[in-house]
Amino acid sequence: MSDASTLSPLRIDGQLWFNRGEKGYLGGKRIELLQQIEATGSISRAAKTIGLSYKAAWDAVDAMNNLSERPLVTRAAGGAKGGGTRLTDFGREMLNVWQRMQHE
Repeated sequence: MSDASTLSPLRIDGQLWFNRGEKGYLGGKRIELLQQIEATGSISRAAKTIGLSYKAAWDAVDAMNNLSERPLVTRAAGGAKGGGTRLTDFGREMLNVWQRMQHE
């Protein structure tokens, strides 16, 4: 039997996911993707930063937007002012809620 003073501290482990029905839509790599979209303004750069293909990133964004009651990400086409991808106000709010819950 081990002496309690030699044991590592107990810690809680797990992954936080927001689900819609049986489908997980916000957690894991998707949180990283949202964070990088917010930081870079580009789904391409965000995907590259976290090691996803462009298609996988867009599939994830599409799934999140479809499962959420309001879009999390919006895309602006290029042009004179340039395009880009950004989080909606609701997307930033959901990201902040997820981060606070994860921290707790």
